[in-house]
Amino acid sequence: MAAARRRTRPGIIAAIIVIAVVVLLVVVEIVARVLVGRITAQEVEQQLPDGLSADVSAAATGTCVTCELLGGSLSGIHVTSDDVTFGDVTGAASVDAHDVKLGSPITVGSLDGSIGIDEDELNALLQEVAAQSGIEIHSIELRDDGISYGTEVEVFGETVGLSVVANLEPRSGGRLRVVAEEVSITSGLGSAQVELDADRFSFEMCLAEHLPAEVQLTSVQPSAQHVDFSFRSTSAIPLDDTAFAELGSCT
Repeated sequence: MAAARRRTRPGIIAAIIVIAVVVLLVVVEIVARVLVGRITAQEVEQQLPDGLSADVSAAATGTCVTCELLGGSLSGIHVTSDDVTFGDVTGAASVDAHDVKLGSPITVGSLDGSIGIDEDELNALLQEVAAQSGIEIHSIELRDDGISYGTEVEVFGETVGLSVVANLEPRSGGRLRVVAEEVSITSGLGSAQVELDADRFSFEMCLAEHLPAEVQLTSVQPSAQHVDFSFRSTSAIPLDDTAFAELGSCT
């Protein structure tokens, strides 16, 4: 019996050691993930350009963050914010950074993401832009395939209310084109037949000036709840003092 106990004791000790090592590795991994997320969020908030602000959350996406840190890189970091503010507009952002090299400075191989805004924010964004094009619009509503909005024109000295259905189309150089497709009369003129040119109610805005200069607009996806503006980086981004310090411009 005594011999059996002596043979069993080393096995128990070995099991305890293995369990302790596993627990330690788990703790180290949890701490690494927390630190990476916290440091990343702080750095992103500090690097945002003037005119852009956000409360940021971040998390590493790799399977073993500790292993990646020891190797000097991170495979990915997911960054989110529910209140990104650019100008007078606030939206929710989701960004994924890939192939992050932990040098001096840290370098992000590429990033992609999106910013989503709701109907009220879209109204604030587009009304000012349309006014600059000489079109007074109101009551912008999101649709699964675009937007609709109201406007007025003068016809034979009478104010005529119109409803416009339009698409949102990204254009080269960081521009967004609001392309009117259908125009219908909602008030005025009674049953008079008036031919209206939809192009007259189309307009364009520079969306790039609301995004950091390091990224470009790739797509616009409207839905009944919100519209998502997707973007991606144009090259690797060194996270030095100049990173994300400026907003983009349209060419």
